[in-house]
Amino acid sequence: MTQKRIIIGQPDYTDRSQYNFADDYNGNFDYNDSIGLPPNSDKFSKKDIHTTPYSDDLNAAIIERNLKFEGGNFIRIDNLRIVNAGVSHDIKNVEVRGYLFSHLSFAAYTGTSLKSYDSLKSGIMGSNKRFFKWNGGNVSEGNDIGNLEFAEGNNVISNISLQLDANDNLIPPQNGAFNFYDDSFDSTTALTTNELPTVAELLTQIFDENFSNPIYFAFWMKGDADRWFGTDERKERIQVFKIDNLTDIFLDDGQGNKSPQIIPIDEMTTNSKTGDGGSGAAESAAWKVKDFSITISTLPGGENSFADSADYEKYFLSVQPPLKYEPNEYSPNTFLNIGPNRQLFNYASAGDTSYTNVFKDYFPKSTIGSLDNNTGQMSENFVDLQSFYDSNTLESLRASAPTTITFDFQMVSSEDVEMTTIETGTYFYFVIHWNDIENEFADLQNFLNKRPINEVDLINLQEQDLYIVRRQEQIDDGTSIYDSPPLKHTYNSPGIKNLKVITFSYDETEGVGRWKLVKCRFFLDIPLNQYPDFGALGGSDYTTIPWPFTTPIIGGVDSNSKYKKSVQQSLSSGNIGDVDIIDERFLIEDLENDVMGKSINLMDLEQVRYFNNSYGINDLLGINPITDDGFRPFNRFDYWDASTSEKSYSEDISVGQIFINDNIDLTLVQNCQIELNTGNLTGKSIYDSSGKNNDGFLMGNYRVKKVRKGEPMRRDTFIKVPKKTGNRNGAL
Repeated sequence: MTQKRIIIGQPDYTDRSQYNFADDYNGNFDYNDSIGLPPNSDKFSKKDIHTTPYSDDLNAAIIERNLKFEGGNFIRIDNLRIVNAGVSHDIKNVEVRGYLFSHLSFAAYTGTSLKSYDSLKSGIMGSNKRFFKWNGGNVSEGNDIGNLEFAEGNNVISNISLQLDANDNLIPPQNGAFNFYDDSFDSTTALTTNELPTVAELLTQIFDENFSNPIYFAFWMKGDADRWFGTDERKERIQVFKIDNLTDIFLDDGQGNKSPQIIPIDEMTTNSKTGDGGSGAAESAAWKVKDFSITISTLPGGENSFADSADYEKYFLSVQPPLKYEPNEYSPNTFLNIGPNRQLFNYASAGDTSYTNVFKDYFPKSTIGSLDNNTGQMSENFVDLQSFYDSNTLESLRASAPTTITFDFQMVSSEDVEMTTIETGTYFYFVIHWNDIENEFADLQNFLNKRPINEVDLINLQEQDLYIVRRQEQIDDGTSIYDSPPLKHTYNSPGIKNLKVITFSYDETEGVGRWKLVKCRFFLDIPLNQYPDFGALGGSDYTTIPWPFTTPIIGGVDSNSKYKKSVQQSLSSGNIGDVDIIDERFLIEDLENDVMGKSINLMDLEQVRYFNNSYGINDLLGINPITDDGFRPFNRFDYWDASTSEKSYSEDISVGQIFINDNIDLTLVQNCQIELNTGNLTGKSIYDSSGKNNDGFLMGNYRVKKVRKGEPMRRDTFIKVPKKTGNRNGAL
C-alpha cells in the first residue's frame, strides 16, 4: 500500500498536508521524495497532488471556550417560494403580502376548518398584522415568482425574550429590517397572548407556554392574466400556515416544564382560501406558496464572560445561535442552516474548555481511486490517484480518464504526522465541488457564502452529485461504518482535479462540532486512445512531436530549430498554470528527448532499407573483393561497374532492385524490416514496401505556443515537411 504522511509547511507554509510516498520508501519522508510531486517539479510548480484540510478560526474558538450566541432570540424566515398555480398566460398586477398573528389576535380556524376567504381577509387586513407588502410587477407565462429573497434569512421580529430596561419596563420586540417591511406591524396586538408576561415565570413575551394559542403566518397573493382582450382578473388567495405553540416552539420534558430552544420548522399545517376578483370561465388564483420554512429561537442571549474572554472578544459578534441537527430525522432546512459559526448545542457556561475533548482536531486521511461499477465500492485493486506514475505504464493507464472515482476518509489526529492515531467518533461529509479549478471555495467562509439557501437549489445540486451527505462512524481499529454508498463522480478529461469536501464531527449529546473544508488534489492521466499521434495514424492534431519511443530518424529536429526553441519558450513563458501538468509533461519530455537527430536542410533521399542483420557493401553488391592479386579495395580510380566482366556485379543484387521482395535471396528479403521508397508519398507518410506494416512519417519544422494558463498549447505555425521536388529522380 502507498505510504501516507502529513508534511508540515507544504504546499504553503501554513499548511499541514497529506502526501503519498512509494510502497518501498524507507527514507525520512522528506517532501521532495513524495510521489505526489510531478517529475521535474520545482518549488514554483504548485502541481503537487495532496490533501489539505482547512479549519475555521471562529469554529475553533467556539469549541475551545464554548462561546455563546449573544444576539437574543427571533422569528426568522428561511425559505419562502411562490409558484404559478396553473395560469397559462402572462400575469400582471402581481402582489404578495405577509401577515403574522396569534390565534387570540384573530382565530383563523373554526375548530379544524380554515375560515372563509372573506372572514380571513377582514380579520387580518387593517389590523397591524402585516409585516411586508411586495409589488412584483409582471411575470411571463409559465414562470413562478420564485423565492422572495428579500425576506429569506431575515428576522420578522427579534428580541422576543422577557427583558427589562433600567426602569424595570418590559423591552418590546424589535421589528425586522428587510426590504418591503411594513412599519405598521405591531407585535403587541398581532401576537396577543393569554398569559401576563412576567420575567420570573415566562421565557418570551409573545408565545404562550401553558395555553393553546397557535401562531399563524398568512400570505395574501394576487395576479391577473394578461389576455389579448385586456386584463382577465383572477381570484386572490390567502394561504395560512399554522404553528402549534405548545408542541412546536419549546422543549418539553414531558412533565409540563418548558425549556428554550432554537428550532427550524419546515412542516406546518397549511390551508388556503380564494375569493374576490375572477370572471368568466378562467378565474382560479394565480399563485400559491410552494415552500415555506422558518426558524424560531426562544433562547436568551448568552454572555461570554470568563477569565480570558478578552482573547476571544473578536469572535463574539460572529457566533450564531445553536441549531440541533438530527441525522436520523433529516431536514433539508436544518442541513442548510448548520455551520461552523454556530454555538454548540449545550447549556454549559461560556468559557468551558472541556469541548476540545468532545470535538478533537482531526485530519481526514484520504484515499482516492476508481469505482468498481459491479460492487459500487472502490475497486479492490485500485490505483491511488494521489500519486504520479511514469508515462505509458500499467499504473498510468489504470489512473487515466475517463473514469468514475470515489474516495474514503480515515479520521486521524492532526498532530500525528505518521497518520496512525485514529480519532474515533461520528463524522459527516459531502462534496461541494468536484473540480474547483478557480478556487471558489478557498475556505469555510466561502462555503457559507455560496451554499444553497433553499431546498430547490439543494435538489438541483444533489442531481450533480453535490451536497449528498454521508455519515461515517470511525471505530478504533481504523475501519469505518457508513450509512450510504460511496460518493462518486465521473471525469471525462485528464489532468489535475481539485476536489472540495466539507466534513464535520458530531456528538449525540452536543450536536455538530468541528468543521473542515478539505481540498483533495489528484491526477488523471491521458488514456492510450487519446495519446497524441501523427495524423496519418488517425490521431488528433498534435502539438509536441508525439513519439515517446526511440525511433529511427533520417535528418531530425535539432536544438536550433524553430520547434525546439518554441518548446523552451513555452515552458518559460509563465503560462504553465497549476492545472497544465499534461502540457508541461509533453514539453519537458520533448525537451529531454536527445534522439531527435540533426536538421538537414537540403538532401536527396530516394530509398531507405533497414535490415536486422549486418550486411557489408560487398555483400549487397554481390562482389568478391579478393582477386588473384589479393584484396582489391574500392577507390575512385579502381572501381567496379557493369561494363567489364572482371569488375561487374550480378543483375540480381538487391541494390539494383526497386523492391526488396523482387530479390531471389529469401533470407535477405526476410531480414529487411523496413523499405521506404520516398517517391511513393501519400499525404505525409511513406508506404513500407517490405510488407512489414511500418510507415515513414514526414516531420518538419514548426512552432508551438502556450497562450495562457488553463488553455491547451497549440501549434503556432504550419508544419513545413519535406517535399518531392521532381518526379524524374523520384526523391524527396
